[in-house]
Amino acid sequence: MEYQSFVAARVRAGDAAAREVHDDLFVRAQGNARAEEVRSTVTGTPLAHVRTLLEASRVAERERYSRAAAARASLEPVTAPTSLQETLQAQRSDIEKHVAKAAGYTEGERRDLERYDRGSQSRDRAERKAAHRAAQELSAMQARRHREMRAEAMRAFEERHVIDLMKDHADQDAAYRRYINNSLDLEAEMRDANAAVTRRLPDASLRLEALERAQVTRVGPLPAESGIAEIEKALEDASRSMPAADRAAMEREMRRERSIGRNRDSVPFGDR
Repeated sequence: MEYQSFVAARVRAGDAAAREVHDDLFVRAQGNARAEEVRSTVTGTPLAHVRTLLEASRVAERERYSRAAAARASLEPVTAPTSLQETLQAQRSDIEKHVAKAAGYTEGERRDLERYDRGSQSRDRAERKAAHRAAQELSAMQARRHREMRAEAMRAFEERHVIDLMKDHADQDAAYRRYINNSLDLEAEMRDANAAVTRRLPDASLRLEALERAQVTRVGPLPAESGIAEIEKALEDASRSMPAADRAAMEREMRRERSIGRNRDSVPFGDR
């Protein structure tokens, strides 16, 4: 929400402090920006204006949290890819299985093996010897066929497919890393917005109240659309001018509030 729109909404709701801020902005819009800038430089920003800035920041941070939470929820989950070595090993294992099946004994060779097995049990020594030799030759031929087919299949795999698999893995890994980085960035933004609403803005409000009790009327000057960091600095600078006792009391109150809400940072304000 733009600052001017926020102030206008507060005026419509009957907020007297917002009316003062609205009139202040109207004067600037009428061409007296330079004069107002000089006045603010000299006199600072009214605490009522600061309170309105804090409320505007609160609304903005809640909206930022909601946007980040919605964006994170809409991320398409990406699972971590299998390691490249595991992928290559799985492919090579599949090739081994395929080659073993393709290079195995044919039906005719199995029949020959059965015949050689019967011959090896013959009472005729010469027949047993011939059958044994024939079985060894057939086994050696099958083993040679397996080696040749395996070598050719692995060569084709290494030359034609490994590079493609490496590229695919790199793409999957990059997509996974993008997902993780986007998710972490959005989580960080949610934590930052949550900390602003549950810790930084309440602390700033406590400082503002302490300044009001000390009868400080202005801080700054602050730009019209100051963010949390600028408001915090202005309030801190102003609090340094407070009497030591009042400042110490303010610090104790802030510590007490932090102690009461020590778990606030771990629970998003949207879940309360």
